[in-house]
Amino acid sequence: MGIPAGGLFTGAEGVKSEEQAALYAGLADVAYDPCYHSFCDNLTGDGQDDAVYDALSAHYDLAGNVNTEALDVNSDVIASAILTLAYDTSTVNGVKPRR
Repeated sequence: MGIPAGGLFTGAEGVKSEEQAALYAGLADVAYDPCYHSFCDNLTGDGQDDAVYDALSAHYDLAGNVNTEALDVNSDVIASAILTLAYDTSTVNGVKPRR
């Protein structure tokens, strides 16, 4: 084995509080990602709760149920993690890179 692995936790299955909605926009008492790993988790909006997504579209740029700004930011974070591990895995496996 010995293969380093990583990931990105976005908290998709959590529920946004009133305080978080005030600070970051969105809807209080609604899951951060209402379609997370569900049929409605798609780019077309098929199967989503239209009332929830109509309200969310006032705050976010959506393609179906996908927040395109969040997708862009998280894609950059994943790319950074991959590049970091490509050059140095010592934080994961303790093995210093060969130079």
